[in-house]
Amino acid sequence: MLRIDYKPRDFGLVVFFSVAVILTHQISAFIMLVFTGSGLLAYFGLSLGIFDIGRASWERSSTRESVNLTGLLVFDLGLITFMWSLTPYQGGSFLTTILNYFVNTVRDTAGAGNLASSSQNIPPSAMPQQTLMQSIVEYLDVLGFLLLLLLTIVGCLYIIRQENISHATFTCVIATVIMLAFVFGFPMFGIRTFVPGRWYPFVGAPMAVVGAIGLSYLVKNTQPSVMVIVLLLFVVVFPASSILASESTQDQPAFADTQTRYSYTEAELAAVDTIRTYAENKSTNWVTDHPYATVLTRTQAHNMEPGAIQNGQVAGWAGIYDMKTEQLLRGW
Repeated sequence: MLRIDYKPRDFGLVVFFSVAVILTHQISAFIMLVFTGSGLLAYFGLSLGIFDIGRASWERSSTRESVNLTGLLVFDLGLITFMWSLTPYQGGSFLTTILNYFVNTVRDTAGAGNLASSSQNIPPSAMPQQTLMQSIVEYLDVLGFLLLLLLTIVGCLYIIRQENISHATFTCVIATVIMLAFVFGFPMFGIRTFVPGRWYPFVGAPMAVVGAIGLSYLVKNTQPSVMVIVLLLFVVVFPASSILASESTQDQPAFADTQTRYSYTEAELAAVDTIRTYAENKSTNWVTDHPYATVLTRTQAHNMEPGAIQNGQVAGWAGIYDMKTEQLLRGW
């Protein structure tokens, strides 16, 4: 859509899909707002002529907006504010609840190096020793993204050169930088209000465009023999690491003993029905592993809480998981 020769039909489609996203999902709507704002920032950057120094007037970058980004941004921002103010959430509107949560986070917990982590208060002696397979899985989880990020950096450096700059490509560069700031920058200060884990599929879109440009540049400006080796490694490593990553195999992990499985077997689902039917005193909390505790809570089978490791043992497990509970889980 980032084209100069757009038509009213094209702008109408953009408005239609913008409204559809706003009415569908809050996080997607906010990310769409960020991308639209990135396009407007790219337009202002090109209008300032910072990439036209030393270039002839006929070679300078076009300063015409792709679509009407100013009007689109104002429209999206107004509709998002209106819809979020009407959406009920935790006893108030979604807008006020999120704003209050963000303000409280910045005031109480934000700080340089204040990483948001569930294990930040656990002493090292209480943490279990990491196995070799766990280390390998951690590298696999980030290897695919790091390879794409490497190509994205090359593409960004190529795009911002004077002779290569355009509104569409510069928008992708700015959008990538801003989205990566939400994914990695804010969590470094303890701010996770924007749910950074949900941003990876969205930031992957502009990164793929910029990365493809960077890969094309490397192919044209690198020795063929070296480039063939690099491409072969990339073709083999990137898909394999992406397929084996924990986020890609949540239902059926490739390493079952190391990665978390978010799907449930027939026996586990049958145990939920058994507990819901026969368990007594459901107001008490039982302890089990994550994410199995969530399905028991959602189905109102029993009050559950995920087990926490304290001094090498599961806190609250003793006295709760007894023989009667085991009989219920096994369907005896």
